[in-house]
This record gives sequence, structure tokens and C-alpha cells, in this order.
Amino acid sequence: MESGNPILPTELWWQILEFVPPRYLRNVVLASRRMNSVASLPKLWVLMKVNMGKLRENGLAQFYNINRFSRIQRLDFKDVDLTTEDLKRLFKDIPDSLLKNITISWEQFGLVSQEALGKVVEHLKTFTVKRPGLITTDALVKLENVLQSVKAVIINLDLSNANLTQVPGDLLAKIISQLTSVDMATNNQWGQVLEAIFISTTLIDVDLSFNHLSGIQPDLLAGAIRRLRKIILRYTCLTTEQSSQVVKAVNFSATLVEVDLSWNNLRSVEAELLAGAVRRLHKVKLESTRLTIEQSFEVVKAVNSSTTLVEVDLSCNNLRNVEVDLLAGAVHRLHKISLRSTELEVEQCTEVVNAISSSTTLVDVNLSCNILSSVEADLLAEAVGRLRKVRLWCTSLTTLQSTELVKAVNSSTTLEDVELSGNYIREKVPADLLNTLPRNVARY
Repeated sequence: MESGNPILPTELWWQILEFVPPRYLRNVVLASRRMNSVASLPKLWVLMKVNMGKLRENGLAQFYNINRFSRIQRLDFKDVDLTTEDLKRLFKDIPDSLLKNITISWEQFGLVSQEALGKVVEHLKTFTVKRPGLITTDALVKLENVLQSVKAVIINLDLSNANLTQVPGDLLAKIISQLTSVDMATNNQWGQVLEAIFISTTLIDVDLSFNHLSGIQPDLLAGAIRRLRKIILRYTCLTTEQSSQVVKAVNFSATLVEVDLSWNNLRSVEAELLAGAVRRLHKVKLESTRLTIEQSFEVVKAVNSSTTLVEVDLSCNNLRNVEVDLLAGAVHRLHKISLRSTELEVEQCTEVVNAISSSTTLVDVNLSCNILSSVEADLLAEAVGRLRKVRLWCTSLTTLQSTELVKAVNSSTTLEDVELSGNYIREKVPADLLNTLPRNVARY
């Protein structure tokens, strides 16, 4: 390889390596001295997952002295075991570094002084706190003081599953109103969230999943969400009136682009109203929303005609009555589609797989819990081989399909994540072929 590399100019190698997934760049730099030099271009490593243990041991300054890491601006520390001293050194180094986006845990947040936090957050573009543990009033007071001293920083908080019953409601609402995004799933402090949405000029992304919201006035809930960019209301026990008002709010919102209404009963919502809401979004999840035949038809038609939608989840809705060409056309134009457990008929399965095979945009597909045994093996393999991520668990794959799929996974240059569980692959595919599957990509 050493003698062959000079044939291509360095600039051309850089263009080629831009298409190499970050995790494979490590192998490229080990290929030869020349490739080590060529593949160390900093912009190629911007999205690389960093060895946080090494960073903790050597410090941020030494990390940025390595040329290939010199343009990394985003680091996630939330799962790193950092002592108080580690955090003190890290937060001392951040303001003098190129780092602009960090994520820490609430436990780590509690170990950092308010003064150090203020200096770091002021330096950053995005500051995220995740993995809620015990969140005290003192911690939130410290955060509120930091928020008062910084401007123009994107602040994201994960407060899901956190016990905030001892936190004063006005303090919580004031903090949330200054955020960019907040995850309040399984929290039941939604009253403060709704108050915060109405007074906030920054909050655009809210997750209220797994909270029982049926007691909220429908117009109040609708008025709050129409001001957002993203709302997740998954499994929130919406009433009939709330569902209609929320869908109307999506229809008339000038900002919403991503909505998740999964696991709420939407059967009573007018089909055309629901379709109109779906058509104008970029991402929508309607998993297990008990869609009627008319709703299913109108929603799929809306997906087909939308000029904005890229991701759609219609899982656990019966789509067997949707016209074959209409469903295939909707699938063909998306980037990501989930049709898990949608009771697809034989012809629908074939045409959907055909649409996947010919699509120039699809990268992520879930057809799990649909019977795909009637789809031609080579067609299914060709479709899967073009994707980046695919879920086909419990799809009644035949022996021939299973074998061709394993071959397709092995030869694909794009696949990164494949789920084939529930198809008895081990009993259908020869062991020598099965053993060639990359374990970090395929599960069976």
C-alpha cells in the first residue's frame, strides 16, 4: 500500500476520506505512514468519538495538541467517571480551548462551582446537562444564577424521571423559560413547563412523554405547543378534545417541524385535519395511534405529497387497506421510515421493498413484525444493502432470504446497524457464512 498511495494527490485522498465513517478512520491511519499523515486532517475527525479516559488522564490542553483533534468542538462527559479534581482541571481548561459544545451529568454539575460554571458556559455555544439523579433546589439555584450571567448560549436540560417535588414551582418555571430544550418525560411537573413556554423567548424543544396530561385545558395545551419547534407527547393520555386541538395547533403553527403523538388515541381526529398537520412537518411519529382506514389513507397520501417530510413512524397502525402504489410512493421519498407491525399485505411488502431499493434518499428502515417471506430474496437483499440502518426482526424470513441478506450485509459499503433477530438466522444460514458478519453491525 505504501508504494501505491502516492498515485493519488493528498487533496484527492481528503475528498475520498470525507466519505469514510469516523470510526473507520482509526484503521486508515494505521495503514501506512503516508496514510497516517493524509488521514490526520483535522476536519475529518470532527465527529470522532473521543477516548474520554485518555482525555481525563492527559488533560484538554494535551488533547488539542494532537493535530487531528484540533478542530473538535463537541465533547460528551456525562458517562465519564470524573473526580472533583478532574472536573476542576477540565473546567479551568475549557475557556482557553476550542471546545464549544459540552454535555455533563447532573452529578458532575453538582461538583462544579458556580464561578467555574459561569466562565465555561459563557465560553460555549451549547451546554447540556443529562442523566438526572437527585436534583436539589441548591443545584437549580446555582443554574439560575449562571443563566442570569450568560446570554446567547443554547442550554439543554434533561429532567426526565427527576423528583422535583421539593423544588419551588416558580424557580423551575423561571429556569425552563430560559432554556432551549427540556426533557420532562415521566416527571409530572408539566404545569411549570406550560407556564415557561408562554413566557419564554428561547424554548423550542419540549418532551412531556409519559405524563398524564388529560387534566390540562385543551386550548392551553394547544396554545403552548404551537410556539415550539419540537414537541414530544408520547403516551400522555390525551383526551378526544385535546387530540383535536393539538392537531389543529400543529396545522397552524409557524414553527413546529417535529411532532411525536405516539400511543395516544387519535381515531376521533378528522382525517383531513390530521393529514394537513402531517404534510407540513419534517418529522412525525404516530406509532400506535389507532388510525382509522380513512385516516391511514389520508396520512399516507400526505406523506406522499409533502415537500418537507423526511422521517415518518406509522408503526402499530393497520395499513393493509392503503393503496399499494400510494404506500410505496410515500416510502420512496423519505430518509427514514418505520412501518413496524403495520399488517402489510403480500403485494404491499413487495412494492415497499421495491421502493426502498430504488430510493436515493432512504437510509433508515424498520419493517419488523411484517411477513416478508413472499418478497424475492435478491430484491430484499439489494434493498437492505443500500441502507445505513435496517430493522427486520420477526419478519418470517426464508432460508434463501436469510442467506442473501447475510451476503448483502457483508458486501454493503453503507450498512452500520442491522437487526435480524427473531428470524432463526442461525438455523438457516451456514455457520461459515454467518461467522463473517461484522459483530458490531449485525445482530441476529
